[in-house]
This record gives sequence, C-alpha cells and structure tokens, in this order.
Amino acid sequence: MDCKRNAPRWAAVAVALVASVATPALAQEKGGEWLLTIGAGAQVFPNYPGAEDRGVFPLPLLSFRRAGEPLPVKAPDDGLAFGVIRFLGDDSVFDFGPVLTFQNKRDPELVGAAVPRVDTTVEAGGFVQAYVIPELRIRAEGRFGLGGHHGFVGSVGADCVYRTQDAVVTIGPRARFSNKAYQDAYFSVSGPVATTTGLSAFDADGGLHAIGMIFGTTWQFSRDWGLYGYAGYDRLAGDAQNSPIVRKFGDADQFSAGIGITYSFGIGRF
Repeated sequence: MDCKRNAPRWAAVAVALVASVATPALAQEKGGEWLLTIGAGAQVFPNYPGAEDRGVFPLPLLSFRRAGEPLPVKAPDDGLAFGVIRFLGDDSVFDFGPVLTFQNKRDPELVGAAVPRVDTTVEAGGFVQAYVIPELRIRAEGRFGLGGHHGFVGSVGADCVYRTQDAVVTIGPRARFSNKAYQDAYFSVSGPVATTTGLSAFDADGGLHAIGMIFGTTWQFSRDWGLYGYAGYDRLAGDAQNSPIVRKFGDADQFSAGIGITYSFGIGRF
C-alpha cells in the first residue's frame, strides 16, 4: 500500500480528499440510504523505500456504500482513487480515473549515513482496472512524484476477490516499476556521497524495482462494527536490490501489516 511516514500529517488530507470525491457520487442514486464507514487502527511498514527499520503509524479508514450492498472492494495498496465510470453510475467491470498516494520522507538519520534527504512526496497520477471475472481484478497505477523524489512509480497487480454481504477478502501479486529519477533518489550513490559515506558509487537505472504479494480483509461482524486488516510483502529487485544503501543500511525484504476497527452509520437518502 500505499501511505508512509508522517501519517498524522497526511491522514487528514487523505480523509478530506476521499470525502470530497465521494460526496458527489452519493447524489446520483436517489431514494437509497447511504452508509458511511469510518475507522482507525495501527500499521507497521518500512520507514522509507529499502529501509531495514519499520515504524508504527496510524491507519485511517473511510468508505461509502449503499445500504444492502456488499462491502466495497479495495486492495490495501490501492491509492486514493476516483473511479470515473463508477461516478457516472455505471456498474461496468472496467474503470479508470485519477489516483493519489503519499510517500514518507527519508532522513539521513533514519538511514544511518550521510545520504541525500528525500522530502515527503505526493504521488499523483491515474489508475485503470478491470474485472476479468467477478472474482479476479486486474489493476495498474502510474504516478509522478511532486515535491520529493520527482520520479515516476507504478504498479501492476491482480487480486483474487472473495465477497459476501458482510466480508470482502483480496489477495494477489504485485510488480512495481519506477524510472531512473525515482531510483536515483532512493538507491543511487553519487561520487561525493560515496566519498563521504564509504559506500561504493552506484548509478541505479529505471525498471522493475520490487515484486510482492498483498492480502486484505474487511469483516462487518455486526450491524455497526467491523474489523479491517492487511499484510504485505515486497522483495526489492534489480538495481534497488543491488544498491549499496540497501545492502549496508537497509533490507531487500519489505514487510507491512495493519489492523483497525470500523464503525458504520446511515447518513440519509440522496
């Protein structure tokens, strides 16, 4: 998934964004009651891409659905997205639209070496997805960094989906790609940095930088209350895996997990 360090700072932004794009869609269906689900929990993930140490951060949760509908499908690493087809009221198996994620900063102190600082990044772009069959979703995202790494990063994945009226489970593989600007920010070692840190100079190139698997589940165990949980694993690949920063100060194995509790309530008819 996708939201990292400085969680208190970006959580409010994320909630506001989701609410702003979801509210117009509510008005399209007349006469049906809508349910708002809010929640919070805790999650653990690497402090920055390639980090060995992991931090514990807040996990904000927010979704809308019509009363009587199954819980919505959303994989844990889906960005904050606005589906154009869904907004138009079409239950098509295909959808696309803008997407937004956040990448936490990398401080030299977190690495343990005088590597360049990478500021907190807003990643903005788009997504496209399709259900090959109701139980199999294919999704791709592509985003550009704003204010931090200034690179391109994307992912392609497939999710097996199990859904009932009260539960939804997703699990599937991921391939993550990035261009040279992204990999330079986190994995390259310039000549001056090599001299300062004692690391070998390294010029990372773009391409596949991780492969992995992610699992998520939501269970509405009563009319009002529910549980949410996820677990993910990425293995750095290519130049990201071979980076001297990762080899000496980081870890090619990137684990993440989170758990939270949700509360659902009606917000009227629209």
